[in-house]
Amino acid sequence: MSFVAKVFVVLNFFLSVVFLYFATTMWAANAKWQKMYEAEKSQNVVVGAKEQKLEKDLALKVLRAEQTEIAMRSERDREKRDKEEEREKNLVLTSRVTQAENARDLADNERKEEARENKRLTEDTAKMHSIVTKLQMAVNVERNNAQTYKNEKADLEAELNSAKAQLSSSNRELKIAQNDVAKSSNQIENLIRKGVDVYKILGEVPDQPALNGKVLAVRPDVGLVMLSLGSDNGVKVGYQFTISKGADYKGIVQVVNTFKDMCSAKLMPGTQNTTGAQIETNDEAQTHF
Repeated sequence: MSFVAKVFVVLNFFLSVVFLYFATTMWAANAKWQKMYEAEKSQNVVVGAKEQKLEKDLALKVLRAEQTEIAMRSERDREKRDKEEEREKNLVLTSRVTQAENARDLADNERKEEARENKRLTEDTAKMHSIVTKLQMAVNVERNNAQTYKNEKADLEAELNSAKAQLSSSNRELKIAQNDVAKSSNQIENLIRKGVDVYKILGEVPDQPALNGKVLAVRPDVGLVMLSLGSDNGVKVGYQFTISKGADYKGIVQVVNTFKDMCSAKLMPGTQNTTGAQIETNDEAQTHF
């Protein structure tokens, strides 16, 4: 065998050993990697199982929490409804209690009113009983005096007829007197309107209250003045007023006509101020005594 062949044989052997080493190393590495993969896979399976279990437990916890929340919400809603129902019941009970109290108060008032009515009826009954007793006594007296009354009746009827005749005569005389008084009053008022001092003629003083007023207007051409007092103030025809301005006396006027809030009066002859002072608007007017 040649040297080259020997070299090739040795080289082939060496390469075979190297290949065998690499092949063995690769196989060992693959086996190691397979074992590591299997171990990692086993660990991943366990971890995945744990994670799945944790996720499942977490999902169950979330579900339970949601169920608990739903239950709590339902319980709160139920409690709220119960409270609303309880409040409505309380309102109904309160209303019923109020109605019952009102009914009780009304019944009490009715009983009190009934008691007062019974008391009043009892008192009225007692009064009626007393009246009936007195009437019975009066009836007995009347029966005892019936004959006497019968005897006196004729005399009373005669006296009554005589009294009626006298009353009729008195009414006729009164009517005549009233007509005479009215006629005399009209005549006196007519005389007063004409300026006649009737009271001076009769020697009397007019019966008039104390009144104070003002002169509203003056008609010197007819001797009339208007005063600020009328029938609403109690002024009557014939009343006499003294007219003055401060301390200055001007005369006496006599009312000849009255209105609601004013009256007309005439200056009485012989009463005017001798200095010639004339009656003017806003002069003072006071009843003359």
